[in-house]
Amino acid sequence: MTEATTRPAVDDRGESVLILGGETMGLRPSYEAIEEIEATLDRGLVDLARDAIDLKLKMGAVAQIVCALVRAFGRATDDKNLAGANPKRIGRLIMGSDGGLLIAQKQVSGVLSVAVTGGYDAEGNPKPTTMKTTEEAPVVG
Repeated sequence: MTEATTRPAVDDRGESVLILGGETMGLRPSYEAIEEIEATLDRGLVDLARDAIDLKLKMGAVAQIVCALVRAFGRATDDKNLAGANPKRIGRLIMGSDGGLLIAQKQVSGVLSVAVTGGYDAEGNPKPTTMKTTEEAPVVG
């Protein structure tokens, strides 16, 4: 993480990260990032999420997706280094990282799946989960 980053991505906020080139990069699925991904790859979010889950995305597509998500995180945290990420560099970092394309694609599949199901707001912040609790025991029969 660069020193310009005002706040790191953390699991307790539901933000996903990738460690590329020794640097932790937050993945923020903002509306703008999703729009960029769909326009760049000329595919819809549901289709991309499905292929990511099935591990069918090509390296270039994963690099484009990760790059858009990292740039969105960089803009949100005022990290100029991450905000200026480019897909070729991200692709090279994915190839050189522990777990390579497989780990990157698994992270992408998780982020896109949550985005498809409405788990993020338009800025890419995870929505709070709602859980209904009751003091009563369930009725059987």
